[in-house]
Amino acid sequence: MRNDVIKLRQLVDVAVLDRFVIKLAIDRLYEVVEKGFLPLDASLHERSHKLNARKQELLIQVAEYRRQQQFSEIKQNQLEAFTKALRTKLPDRKSGLGKKYFKLLVSEIRIKDN
Repeated sequence: MRNDVIKLRQLVDVAVLDRFVIKLAIDRLYEVVEKGFLPLDASLHERSHKLNARKQELLIQVAEYRRQQQFSEIKQNQLEAFTKALRTKLPDRKSGLGKKYFKLLVSEIRIKDN
């Protein structure tokens, strides 16, 4: 489990670095065009499009890695302890947790007339 977390962190670092490098490449392309060193032609449009597409792919990868990282930190025994505590506290009227939890989940109740 610990090795998986380390591996995910490394993957996030690599993806973030790749995204940074791509951003620099895009910025350099724009700068070269703005200064008139390179004409704005179809090949440049294509290259810019590919770099932007890759940048989006990396953003999605980073989000997925971070999501996996968050879920990998929840252990089975923690989940079981949480659900056990909910099962005992929710029906207990004195605690008031059931009512509060219900209010968090339900925003509106409608009664339909027949």
